[in-house]
Amino acid sequence: MKKAFATACSVILLSSVFASSSALAYEQDTRAFVVEASTQKGIETQIASELNTFAKENGLSVSFDDVKYTINTDVIQSEEQLKQEVKDGIEQIKQELLTLNTKIESKSSDIRPSGIDDHGDYYTASVENMIPAIGWGYVNQDFKASVSNSKINSISLEGDSYKTGVTLSGWTHNRSWHNISTNKKFAQIHMKGVVSYLFKGSNIETSATFLATMKVGSNNKLVSATYSEYPN
Repeated sequence: MKKAFATACSVILLSSVFASSSALAYEQDTRAFVVEASTQKGIETQIASELNTFAKENGLSVSFDDVKYTINTDVIQSEEQLKQEVKDGIEQIKQELLTLNTKIESKSSDIRPSGIDDHGDYYTASVENMIPAIGWGYVNQDFKASVSNSKINSISLEGDSYKTGVTLSGWTHNRSWHNISTNKKFAQIHMKGVVSYLFKGSNIETSATFLATMKVGSNNKLVSATYSEYPN
């Protein structure tokens, strides 16, 4: 009788242990992956730092700030997955940024390279914006320039910056501005706005400033120039 009672108690005890363990495992399995605010801030700082360093080292006409990183916890469910997602996202953006070009082509072309499109005194500054969320498109800024004797006398921006091309997401204009070199032979158009990079388990939203550099060519016409040509 005592032996039977002891056996029954053991069974009950083991059943309770297994039930508790199962309940704990179930709770752990269904618990959502949470990213601490400090970790997210660190990721955003990392993204901006790595992309800006990469752009500077490669002479690319773009800069990033005010990065917002959003995680899809239905896809990203562990710290290891998060680290890989961040790494893959940064590397993909770097590769896309390397495709920026500064050639010139008529504005009437459906897909035109980056550069300066001539409309007499009116121009369009364009920087190729080939990124995951936007596809193959351009950020543009119309402007009017007064050029004489191979010197840029003035530049007047026309309206806000805007996007063209085949895109999956919009470009939200923030502001545009310009500067003319002291020798008046070069100018730059800065276009700042908000753009999103969409990935498998995350989204990077950032303020991006794209830069178009130009110089005075023949017949007092503005033509595209490289970032490195602009006088310091």
